[in-house]
Amino acid sequence: MNVGCAQVDITPRRALTLCGFAARRNLPFAEIHDPLRLHALIVAEKEERVLILSFDLLALGPEVTERLHEVLDAVDGLDVPRAKRVFCCTHTHSAPAAVKLMGCGVIEADYIAQLSEAVASVAAQASAQCVLAQARVAKIELSGHSYNRRRVLDDGRVVMTEQPSTPVRKAGPVLPRMLLLRFETEDGLPVAGLVHWAAHPCTVCGNCVTGDFPGELCRQLSAKHGYPYMFLQGSCGNINPPLGDMSVEQMLGNVSSIMEELEQPAWSPPVNPAPFRLAGRSIALPYAAGLPLSELIAMGEGMKQIAETGHGPQRELQELSNILNVEVGREPDPLMLRYIAGVLRNWTAEQIGVAEGNQARTCPLDVKVLRIGHVVLCFVAAEVFAETALAIQETFPELCVALVGYASPIVGYLPTDEAMDEGGYEVAYAFKFYGHPAAFARGAEALTVATLKELVEVTQL
Repeated sequence: MNVGCAQVDITPRRALTLCGFAARRNLPFAEIHDPLRLHALIVAEKEERVLILSFDLLALGPEVTERLHEVLDAVDGLDVPRAKRVFCCTHTHSAPAAVKLMGCGVIEADYIAQLSEAVASVAAQASAQCVLAQARVAKIELSGHSYNRRRVLDDGRVVMTEQPSTPVRKAGPVLPRMLLLRFETEDGLPVAGLVHWAAHPCTVCGNCVTGDFPGELCRQLSAKHGYPYMFLQGSCGNINPPLGDMSVEQMLGNVSSIMEELEQPAWSPPVNPAPFRLAGRSIALPYAAGLPLSELIAMGEGMKQIAETGHGPQRELQELSNILNVEVGREPDPLMLRYIAGVLRNWTAEQIGVAEGNQARTCPLDVKVLRIGHVVLCFVAAEVFAETALAIQETFPELCVALVGYASPIVGYLPTDEAMDEGGYEVAYAFKFYGHPAAFARGAEALTVATLKELVEVTQL
């Protein structure tokens, strides 16, 4: 195998809005806690050449993804076609917007231009630094460092609170396994590292720029071992790290605890890179039925009233309370109530504009599978649940399978059918912030799992 890596800075050069928390109300960030990075890794074997870019960003939308492909098309000597490129994000909630997420950051042209420059530079550097290398793998069990944030309560509600006051009927699985990959020369000199784990990087809720725990973990691993590490986010659509007071200090404490578990990774013998192949496909995810035009109009009027006065119809008030994760018997924050009502008023206005016969029936989802011997990386351009990763891993127990979420262009949450029956933010509300006309239909996640299984089989040939 030939392997090359590089990293460049993508910290914003001016105060921009950040993407991830509506609580920031689209105010420009107040400070920079730590820099944001863009990592590039080129892996090649015989005629196959793959480029992986990992951004310290929440996600990349379709327009930004296309723009970055155009940039790479023009990089001399890169020799990696679009079908062999993978863009993914760490999903930090404290970086500028590169995807439409209504009320959660504004995409700025000058920042996309900055990203474009960074992509061209980092890809060229990684290509120029390719050397003959081999890979080793280490697996670490991180028990107690994450939790499934979808709590199904006895009263039927689904909340994100780690320890709600109402008894919990069901808490889903987590993915405690961390996967480390180390690329090294045949003499054992390290070239680059990958770290894959599943947990939502939403620890820092303040209005500051930070890569959250993925950025800090990679910095500490790089400093400890003397070579760069790239983070690949796992199936964390329903998994959080310990949030505590949602501060920088909490995030740093979480990373310190993880680093203690990584003192002595048990590295495998060199991985036989055969078979080496990247295969991909676009899936047409079906939408569920959207709201009728009359209900969209009524919802828009109700949200407009609440946004302007703080008062309005009970149905819309209840929806806002659910989105804001308000405990029964408590009142939502009035400022956030009105802000989110304004966001949803804008969503209804968009949907009313296309409600009469022009709504899309499907949404394209890109998936790719990279096979390096028995190591399989499954890239999905969605916020994927832990259950999806487990379904793939359990099908191929003889392989080292890691599902990487937040590839590009992102489509939003991809809940399981069971989660759709239960409800909750990821099912009932998140699609509106992503600008979709409706949630995905039942069977969408199962279709994705089936496609990934087919691609894993294809890469064995």
